[in-house]
Amino acid sequence: MLTAGALLPWSGGAFRYVGETAGAGDEAPLPVRTVEPVIDPIGLFSAEEAGALRERVDKARTDTGARIVVMTTRGLRGENFNHYASRFHAGWERGTGRNDAAIVFLSPSDGLVGVSTGHGLPVRPNEAQRQAIIDAMKPLARAGDFKGAALTGIEGVEDLLAKAGGPDVT
Repeated sequence: MLTAGALLPWSGGAFRYVGETAGAGDEAPLPVRTVEPVIDPIGLFSAEEAGALRERVDKARTDTGARIVVMTTRGLRGENFNHYASRFHAGWERGTGRNDAAIVFLSPSDGLVGVSTGHGLPVRPNEAQRQAIIDAMKPLARAGDFKGAALTGIEGVEDLLAKAGGPDVT
């Protein structure tokens, strides 16, 4: 499992796996490389909200096959969001062998919401599509409804995947 602390902008983007394994019978266990569906190191979400978001992300993963992550940060500390997201995607690819994540991002201290998709998804939103999702998220975040903003981002990614016919599962 990838841990949240390793994803903060000042960490260099390194991932650290912690003890999950899967296996059957007498075979040696195989490592399961997963990322938490909600990475919230700043405690933006209550336990109930985080649980509801995890359920929603799990449903989206089941429905679309896409790996969606809701991520918060204390702040980008002057780093460009695209660079920050690229480091996350690169770490994801190093850790899992695929770059098929979609990030729904919230940074209240920067007044920033965002959506980023890895090149392993069948659709990469163009700037207008990305901006439409962000524009739908912004009013909710400004009103302090961060869970609503995250849900809106998840739905936006799902809509894009539905239009593209789902993720590449090869």
